[in-house]
Amino acid sequence: MIIAVVAVIVVVAVAIGVFLVVRSPQEEVVMDNQIHIQLGSRPFPLVVGVNTLLVRLVRNGEPVSNASVEVEATRTMEGQLPLYARINEDEEGQYRLPMVWPATDRWTITVSARLGEEFVQDHFIAFVFSVPEENMSSRDTYASVTAIEVAQAAHPDEYWIIIPQGTAAQIREGHGDDVMPTEIRLYTDGQNTLVLKNNDIADHTIGPFFVRAGETLRQTFNTPQVFEGVCSVRHDSTVKIIVE
Repeated sequence: MIIAVVAVIVVVAVAIGVFLVVRSPQEEVVMDNQIHIQLGSRPFPLVVGVNTLLVRLVRNGEPVSNASVEVEATRTMEGQLPLYARINEDEEGQYRLPMVWPATDRWTITVSARLGEEFVQDHFIAFVFSVPEENMSSRDTYASVTAIEVAQAAHPDEYWIIIPQGTAAQIREGHGDDVMPTEIRLYTDGQNTLVLKNNDIADHTIGPFFVRAGETLRQTFNTPQVFEGVCSVRHDSTVKIIVE
């Protein structure tokens, strides 16, 4: 019954001219002559125990070698000491850092790199799973927090919902906080675009909108309307989207 209601809502939305764009989860090549950090792991995503972080440094799409790379990982739950790793050797711009992850939780991974007088740093959010889980995304890298913040600042007319990695697992187990509020308000003459960025390894449903793992959905509203439906990123499984 819920699926039928959602289907009707989607049909109505399309009929009134709502425009949807789904972006593929590919790394963009930035041509600014700056060093950029990409972070992956083996396995991906991380699991409790020994894993290897894969740090790749690129400049204008080309690998950067001979840098010194440091990693600091901080657990969301307080009381856990940070994890550290450092390496000066690389394989064509890729730096491998074995680390032991002691507990399942969401971690903030800060990667710093120094090459001569150049210093760059970025942050990534990763979830450490207790056992290996299926990655429904085509991604094998973690989303850059800095890149997301830059994109948000450049588009004040957009309301962003970031679904972090591990959300489906935490909701399933009754842990963690709700990713979004139970009610969202948008305005046709102001903040009129909803952006759903799914960094999780699982697909998610937010009201009438379905966003695949690793993808971003952008929805612009031009007329007042109300959407209500199921929500897989909230513990009470409900959401209401109001466009005024």
